[in-house]
Amino acid sequence: MIAPSLRILSLAVACALAAPAVARAEGDEEPTVDAVAFASALGREDPARADVLLGFYASRGYRPVWTRGSRLSRQGKALVRVLQDAGREGLDAARYWDPAWGTASDGDTAAAGALDLRATDAFLRYVSDVAGRLDPAAVNPYWAQRLRPVDLTAVLGDAVESGDVERTLRGLLPRTPQYAALRDALAHYRAIAEKGGWPEVAAPRRPWRLGQRDPQVAALRARLAAEGDLPGSPHGAKAVVFDEAAAAAVKRFQLRHGLEPSGAVDPPTLAALNVPAPERVRQIELNLERWRWLSPSLEADRFVLVNIAGFELHAYDGGRDALRMRVVTGNAARSPTPVFGRAMTHVVFRPYWNVPTSIAEDEILPAVLRDRGYLARRNMVLVKGEGGLQLRQRPGAGNALGLVKFLLPNPFGVYLHDTPEGALFARARRDKSHGCVRVERPFDLARFALGGAPEWTPARIRAAMAGGGEQQVALPAALPVFVTYLTAWADEGGAVRFYPDVYEHDAAQQKLLQETTARAANGARFTRAE
Repeated sequence: MIAPSLRILSLAVACALAAPAVARAEGDEEPTVDAVAFASALGREDPARADVLLGFYASRGYRPVWTRGSRLSRQGKALVRVLQDAGREGLDAARYWDPAWGTASDGDTAAAGALDLRATDAFLRYVSDVAGRLDPAAVNPYWAQRLRPVDLTAVLGDAVESGDVERTLRGLLPRTPQYAALRDALAHYRAIAEKGGWPEVAAPRRPWRLGQRDPQVAALRARLAAEGDLPGSPHGAKAVVFDEAAAAAVKRFQLRHGLEPSGAVDPPTLAALNVPAPERVRQIELNLERWRWLSPSLEADRFVLVNIAGFELHAYDGGRDALRMRVVTGNAARSPTPVFGRAMTHVVFRPYWNVPTSIAEDEILPAVLRDRGYLARRNMVLVKGEGGLQLRQRPGAGNALGLVKFLLPNPFGVYLHDTPEGALFARARRDKSHGCVRVERPFDLARFALGGAPEWTPARIRAAMAGGGEQQVALPAALPVFVTYLTAWADEGGAVRFYPDVYEHDAAQQKLLQETTARAANGARFTRAE
């Protein structure tokens, strides 16, 4: 393996042979920058980024990009605006730009060159961070979504050649309405945290009943009012009464936090109430990061997004959240649904269910030993398969896959499907499957998936679900499906939902993100010391 310093030296020698000298020629009015020295120092932190920076300047004869004379050019100022606005995206703006770098003394060409180099390095840092500050697949094997590598040279070249660096950098961000709404929510929750957050709610000695008076109810009301769940909280003697308005506000809070909407302040509700505001800020920042991991894949006009943490499916059409429904996902302890993305290729009406061996051995065989009529009642038969006998369930309303299955070929054997167990959708927590995703409204999803096939009218879809044998229909165009994990979600109307971290991805990724950020901050010190 070549040491970073040798890599930079090798590239510098190659650049020197292929490009003009770094120093300004006598009588030449056009300044140049000392990219070799800067890249050599940068190489200790990030050799790949140093290579990009040095190669970029060499390709343009070491001419500055962002400065004119001793000051930032129009493009340079536009770049700095984006960098200083990075906090809005949940990033650390201080990692990219120091306001003290804004100008250099007139005639100080070395300082002007350093300003230009710092701006380019900040551009590259920002683009790298937007693409992903950590590899989520390194945290958990069930997070199989891999980050797409970003071509820093191409993005930098586009920004310079287009003359619109702001458009280039904004274009790297997700364009879904939920990302924009979550970004606005971040500003709102930061403001709450900066004002001291919200009061802690003590556990009641016994569950509050309607009309009950308790001094602790005043703290509950203040807590619910802090996020807008309880508007217009009363004062004085009424403030300590647990009335219908307070109970309704508790239900609203529970619905926003993925809890059973009982209206009672039970232990899970109390725990959610007492999550500090700064922790909610960090949760929003992490989920903005997850949206950005998805961003390069969200280019299609039509796609489906399954949010495991929220137990919801969203179908997008032209940037609009066109369809939304509840889902059931894999059991957190035994069979979590993986995070991945694949294209839906087929809709299967009235599917057979080929029972996986693990389910047959662990669940069905014990049931058969207890009840010999089990298989007949479940419409199950043994058939000859490739590896021997295969347990199979015939099509019908009682089939475990329901009346429709949606295929998205993947190495996990996961697909979307209908279910005869509709009662599960009424629960707040719905990690009840063996890993596949059960959908609440299969007819509506089939209509969306077959939207490009006009011959598949609603009546024809209903008929295919209602009778006949298994029918597999190829989609006219592959439909991207992203199965992801978002524990903070903001609707376009501004409502923010925080979901329980049922798969415990948040804790692991937060820890890794903090470690990555700390390492990056330590490695960036050389740019501030020079």
